[in-house]
Amino acid sequence: MVQPVLALYLMNLGASLTEVGLILSIQSMLMMILRIPLTLVTQRLGKEKMIKLAFVVQATAYLFYYIAPNYLWFFFIPFYQIIATGSFNQLALSEATNAAPITRQGDAIGQYMTFMHAGQFIGPLVTSFLLRYVEYSGIFLATTLFPVIGLTLFLRAKYGEPIDKNLDEPDEKEEVLGGLTTLKEVLNEKDVRLLAVVRAFYSLSS
Repeated sequence: MVQPVLALYLMNLGASLTEVGLILSIQSMLMMILRIPLTLVTQRLGKEKMIKLAFVVQATAYLFYYIAPNYLWFFFIPFYQIIATGSFNQLALSEATNAAPITRQGDAIGQYMTFMHAGQFIGPLVTSFLLRYVEYSGIFLATTLFPVIGLTLFLRAKYGEPIDKNLDEPDEKEEVLGGLTTLKEVLNEKDVRLLAVVRAFYSLSS
């Protein structure tokens, strides 16, 4: 939701084209530099705590977007937001993969990526609709809702028993059906579905 209007919003706040380009490039630069250190932090804190922290940071970062009095704030907000953007995707993908048995992890990744791109597709549509009724700053305020919803779903989840990773190879029927049986089983995996939906809400906010 944010990306389609961020450059326009920065220019409304008085940023030049050069400054807009610099602000937008800071996030990518930080991703390149801090991804490995954030992985080490995740190992120390634990994946579940880091996912929760990423949602909180993502939501509050957009509150900073909303209250920013001038474009200079946007040179510093990425240093805070990188805690979320630099850690969430690989964490959620890892959890979605681990939630499926070894023989079906590829299908789990496919489901996860599908939901992720669905969120990225729907987000701009929601933005174009909301812009009929609110200013650019209002988009940032509305965007905070999606990480909150994603975090709520994550916190309310009740995970089942650990999945046995040492399952037998797919039977002859599964091979004949070209993997349709295993795909159906993956779609029925509670943890995989949950993490895919959570990722979709996260994508909506970006």
